[in-house]
Amino acid sequence: MIERTGVTSKLKQIFGTSILESLARFFQVGHPRLNRHTLKIIHAYLSSHQISLSEMMSHKILRNTNLLLTSMLKNRQEWSLEIMLDILLELLTHLNDVVKKAQEDQIVEHI
Repeated sequence: MIERTGVTSKLKQIFGTSILESLARFFQVGHPRLNRHTLKIIHAYLSSHQISLSEMMSHKILRNTNLLLTSMLKNRQEWSLEIMLDILLELLTHLNDVVKKAQEDQIVEHI
């Protein structure tokens, strides 16, 4: 969704990084730029299914989702829980798809 707009390449030229890479820097416990808008954009990226598991791991999205959710629950930051749970659902769905694909590939190899 966000990548298709053509804006991404312009922003990459300006900032020298992708939007996801920039946002991933904000997506961590205690970062001053972490807000509802950042979470919504991260959720939009994950919902688009245009990000691979290796990209998620390299940008520490998987790790930071767990840390953020734990911190937000501990500190009772209810403003973000719904979005964080949506992000977690997207991640689990993506991981499930990866596992299913691997299992299907193994079945095909045996046939």
